Amino acid sequence: MVMTKSNPEFEKLHLLLSEAAKLWEKNQVLVSSRNFFCLWMDSCKPRPFAIPADGLVLNRQQVVRPAEEEQGDRVGYFTWSVSEQCPCLAVETLETTQMVAICLTPDGAVFKPQPPMPNPLQDNTYGERVELMADAVAAVRARYAHLDLSKVSNAVLREALESLRAEVDPAILDSVLKSSAQVKRALLQKVLGDMAADELSSQLCFDFGDAPEGHVAAPAPAAVLPVELPARSRWEVVQDLDLLVECARLLVQLEDSFLLTLGNAAVLSSQEGRGCVIRMPLPMDSDSLPVREGDRLFLFRHGRPKEKLGELSLDLFDSGELIGTITWDDPGQTSPIDDHLCAQPRRSPLEYLAKSLETLRSSILDQALSGQEVVRRVLGLLPLRYRHAMRPAEGGLDASQATALAAGLDSENPVVVIQGPPGTGKTKVLEQLARELCQAGARILITAPSNAAVDNICRRLLGLPLLRHGSNRDVVQPEIAAACWHGDDDVLKAFAAASAARPGEIHASTHIGLLRSPYLAAAAEKDGPFDVILFDEAGMASAGETLLCLCLSRRAVFFGDPQQLPPFPLAPEAWRGLAQQFGVLNQEQRCFIGGSFLGWLQYHRQLPELLLRNSYRCQNPRLMRFAANLFYNAQVTTSPTAEYYHLGYRERQERYHASTLRFLNTAGLPAKQRQEQLTLTGQPGIENPLEAKIAVAALHECRQRFPLSEITLITPYRRQARLLRKLLRTVPADVDKQTWNDFRHNRISTVDSFQGGESDVVIISYVRSGGKGIGFVDDPNRVNVTHTRCRREMIVIGDLEHLKHYAHNRIFARMERAFRRDGVIEDLTADSLAAMLAVAAADADAPADHEPGVDGDSERDPETETEADSAPASLPPDPATKPQQLMFDF
Repeated sequence: MVMTKSNPEFEKLHLLLSEAAKLWEKNQVLVSSRNFFCLWMDSCKPRPFAIPADGLVLNRQQVVRPAEEEQGDRVGYFTWSVSEQCPCLAVETLETTQMVAICLTPDGAVFKPQPPMPNPLQDNTYGERVELMADAVAAVRARYAHLDLSKVSNAVLREALESLRAEVDPAILDSVLKSSAQVKRALLQKVLGDMAADELSSQLCFDFGDAPEGHVAAPAPAAVLPVELPARSRWEVVQDLDLLVECARLLVQLEDSFLLTLGNAAVLSSQEGRGCVIRMPLPMDSDSLPVREGDRLFLFRHGRPKEKLGELSLDLFDSGELIGTITWDDPGQTSPIDDHLCAQPRRSPLEYLAKSLETLRSSILDQALSGQEVVRRVLGLLPLRYRHAMRPAEGGLDASQATALAAGLDSENPVVVIQGPPGTGKTKVLEQLARELCQAGARILITAPSNAAVDNICRRLLGLPLLRHGSNRDVVQPEIAAACWHGDDDVLKAFAAASAARPGEIHASTHIGLLRSPYLAAAAEKDGPFDVILFDEAGMASAGETLLCLCLSRRAVFFGDPQQLPPFPLAPEAWRGLAQQFGVLNQEQRCFIGGSFLGWLQYHRQLPELLLRNSYRCQNPRLMRFAANLFYNAQVTTSPTAEYYHLGYRERQERYHASTLRFLNTAGLPAKQRQEQLTLTGQPGIENPLEAKIAVAALHECRQRFPLSEITLITPYRRQARLLRKLLRTVPADVDKQTWNDFRHNRISTVDSFQGGESDVVIISYVRSGGKGIGFVDDPNRVNVTHTRCRREMIVIGDLEHLKHYAHNRIFARMERAFRRDGVIEDLTADSLAAMLAVAAADADAPADHEPGVDGDSERDPETETEADSAPASLPPDPATKPQQLMFDF
C-alpha cells in the first residue's frame, strides 16, 4: 500500500483496509458491515484532521482533490454513510460537506467522491430561490399589470428573472434559470400561494363589497415515516463527552482566574459617596472574556477578596474599551481606583455543572445509569427509534400541531423535537401535551432556561397537580409562588391531595433548579426516573445542562427554535484550550459543545423535527415573508385563517397596504445628526437621539390607528430603550396616567427581553450609525426575534447603508430587497424629517395630567433591574400581550 501523503489520522485508514483485505474471502458480510467499521473506529480512534491544500492521495488514487481558492480550510473525518452503507471520509468546509465513499472490494478500496452538499446550518438555498422568485413576480406585476400571475408564461418568467441579475446572487439566479420548468413552476406556486386570490390578476380587483372565498390552506405536512437512527461508534460519543467535560473544566478555570484590575480606569462621572462611571481598556478581546455586558462583579482590594467593597456593573463593551459603573456598599468607605482595586465575577453554577458532567461521562460509558436509556440513545450509544403518530386536526389544532402533539404523547418515542417558529402555537401545543400526559397519570418535569419562561408555562397549568421548584422564591412570579411554590407547606398539602385524587403530577423549574432540587432527587430515588421531561425554549440550552436534565427522565420532548436566540457563545479562549488538547474539531463537535443542543439534535444526530408551519401571530403576510425565507427556508407561512385573506380587496388594500412594512432610512441625513452616541449619565450605553425621536413620531402616528396596548417599541440596546422612556415621560391628554405608565414600562423593550412577546405594531430602532461597526446587531437569531413580533404593521428605523456596510453577512442586503419588494423604504430628507417631528411634537405638547419623573434616569428601569430585585408585584398577562423579561439583556 502506497500512501503519498503523511497524515497520522488519515494513515489510520491503512489498518481498516488491511484488515478488510485479510477477511474479505472469509466473511465479506462482516467486512461490509457497520459493525466492522465501528470496531476499527473504537480500536484506532481516528480524530478529525486538517486536509492539506494539495489534497490526499492513497494507493495512487486522488482521494481528496486540491483545494480551490475560495474553499478555505478543510477538515476531514471518518464516518459511516447510512445512504451508501459504507465508510466515508467527510470533507468539510465552512459551507459544504463532501462525502468520499470508501467502497471495499476484493481488489481493495475504491474512493467515490459524492457531490458537495450545503452544511445544514448553511442550507438556505430554497428560501433564497423562493425570495428570488418573489422578486421576479414583483417585476412581472410592474411590467404586465393586467397579466394573470397564475398563467404567466415561461418566457415572461425568464425575462423577469434575467432583469434581476445585477441585484441578486448570480449563483442563486443561475440555479433557478437552469432548473426544469416544473421546478420553476413549483417556486412560482410557492410565491403565489402567499397571496389572496384577487391579487393574482387585476381582472379580479373589482370590489362588489364581498369578501373573497378564502385562502386555500396549505396542505397537511407529509407523513414522517418510522425511522431508526443508528447508533454512532462508541469512539464518536467518547470524543463528544471528553470535549464537553474539558470545555466545562476550562470555563471554570477562566472564571476562577479572571481578575480585572482597575489601575487603568479613568473616571468619567462621579456621584459623591455612591460611586462613579469609569472607562478602561479591555484586558483582551471582549469575545474572550468570561464575563458579558450586564454582568455585576464584586470589588475588593488586592489580596483581600473576602472584604467586599462594592460592585462593578459591566455596562458596555465598545471598541476595545469597557464602560462600567462602580457602586460602593458603604458610601463612607470608598476605595482609591488604582492597581490594587480588583473586580471578580460572582461564583456561578459552572463548577457544579463541570463536576456533574464528569460523573455523567463515567456513568454513561460504564453503563452505570440503569434504566436511563434516553441519554445513551440521544448521544448515539444506542439506536434512537422514532415513529410517526397520527391525530386528527381538531380541538383548535392545525395539522402540524396535531402531528406534533401525537408524537409527544406516543410513549414509544424516546425523544421528540418540535420546532416552533414565532407565532406558530408552540406554547399551545406544550400546554396541551402537559395536560394530556398529566391526565394519563404521568410524572412530568418541565424546564426552560429562564425563570420567566418557566413561570409562563406554570401559569397555563394552574389547577393541575403542579409544584414550582427553585432556590429563590423572590425570582418567581408572586401568583405562581402563592399557588405552587415547593417550599410552602400549604401548597405541598394541596399538591399531595391533588396527586391522590389523580395520579399525574408536574414539577417545573429552570435547568439548574431541577438538577439541584433535593425534593426531585428524593422523588427520583424513591419512584425512579420521571416519565417525561418537556424542554421549552430548548434552542437556548447547551448540551451540558440538557444532558444532565435528561438523566432525570425516561423520555424527552423538546420545544424550541434554533433560529431564535441561542446559548451564550463559548469564549475564544475556551476554543483555543480545546484546540490545544484535541486538535482540529469538525462542525458536529463544535455544535455539540458550543451551540444549541436542539440544533445538534436536528442537524447532526438527524432526529426528525416536527415543524409547526402556520404563523397565527402574523395577520399580514408581507411581514412574515422576510423571516420565513431567510430563517426557515420558506417552510413557514402565514396561517390561512389570517385576517388578510378574509377581507374584500378594497378593505385589504386600505388596511394592509405596502406601508404597513416600512423602513425609515436615515442614511441620507447629515452624519452628525444621525449618528449614535456613547452616553455616560445614568447607566452608560449606546443611544441614537435622532432614531429615538423618529420612533416617538412613529408611535404618535400609530396611536391614531391602534390601541396603545398594541404598539411596542423595541431596540437592541438598553440605553436606547431608556431614552425612549425619557422622551415619552409626558402623559398625553387622551391617555390616563396608569395606562401610559404601563405602556412605558411594558411596551418599550430590548430585543432579548421581548422574545416571546407580540404586538399589532412593532417599531424597531437599530441605533447603530456613524461608528466603527454594528456590534451584535447583525446576529441572525436576534434579527429573527426582532422581525417576528408583529401582527399587522412593522416600522424599522435605521441607517440602512451603515447596517449593510458593517454586517458580516447579507442579512441587511436581503432585508432591503424584501422591503423594496413587499413594503416601502422611505429615505428621510431634512424636509420629510422636519414634517414628521412637527406632527409628533404637536401631539406630545397636548396638555398632560402627569409627568412621571423629572427625567428618564430617575425612574426605575425594567431593562436594568436584576432578576432578584425586580420581581413584579403581580403576575403579568399572557405573553401574547406582555413581553417576557429574560435573564439576559443587551
